[in-house]
Amino acid sequence: MRHTYIALPLLAALAGCAATPASPADVAADETGVEGPFDPMPPESKFDLDGERGPRVRDGAATEVWAVTRDWADVEGEAGIAWPADSGWTWEQKFDAWVAAAERMPRSTGYGETFRIPTPYGERSLEAPTLECAEVALLMRMTFAAWYELPFFIQGWDAHTRQTMYAGHFGFVNRDGANVSRFPSFRTRYADHRGDWAPGEPWPRDERLRGYRLGDDDGVPFLEAGAGAGAYFDELFLNKRAGYFARLILLYFGSANLADEANMFHITPESTRAGDVLLERWQRRGIGHTIPVMRVDEPVPGRLAVHVASGSMPRRQPLWE
Repeated sequence: MRHTYIALPLLAALAGCAATPASPADVAADETGVEGPFDPMPPESKFDLDGERGPRVRDGAATEVWAVTRDWADVEGEAGIAWPADSGWTWEQKFDAWVAAAERMPRSTGYGETFRIPTPYGERSLEAPTLECAEVALLMRMTFAAWYELPFFIQGWDAHTRQTMYAGHFGFVNRDGANVSRFPSFRTRYADHRGDWAPGEPWPRDERLRGYRLGDDDGVPFLEAGAGAGAYFDELFLNKRAGYFARLILLYFGSANLADEANMFHITPESTRAGDVLLERWQRRGIGHTIPVMRVDEPVPGRLAVHVASGSMPRRQPLWE
């Protein structure tokens, strides 16, 4: 159980030591009133993929992070960051193409290679951030959905209140669509600069967002000295609501939730493609390994060469393998 430690100057002076600083997870729990991370869904609460439709939500609610204007199955003709005009591709296929278009590059925080993320904002691209393995997969899917106003959500179980928690484009809500505890009302609290920025103009900065961290191991010094995950989210999103949401979803969800059949489904080996996620689990609760698939080649018929890039614990820039 997490606790917040408050400095008591007299006691600290007598003891000759400083109070333990609160961790980023403790800070989030104090802000939201909800302890994390969330558990996988209990077996008795699970539904099959056809039966579980998600929470009741209302467009334009105060909790909303971004409005949904497209569906993953839609086909649109405009060219994009990784697809040509009139491609005939769905947004699911475009997501796969975006992942596959990531440029391999030397890691700036260690040995080996990582990747550079193309964005829809002119020539702007970013090195991959320093993350745990599940955080890489979650951030990539959530980022693409936020950029292109696609539906996105993940669910988990709050063992303290014994209810399902949903986090997605609609914010953090329960099954009835009500805001959970003190999670933010993203639409009314944070700025969205997508309508007032153009390529060549200075990038809008949110100094509060830039100050947030996921841990003391999330440094991204290629942005600026002392920068962490919050600074990276600030550089990734014009819609700062999505940046604040990214910080919280990565603190409250992990590989145990991704391995949950309430959130993901199994594929056959031969259908593996860029954008998929490989999961290794040794127990229902506790750590596992989440491995995002970046590219899939078929050097000879019937044999696949799968390129992956994964974070780790402690956090690291994803290592391309």
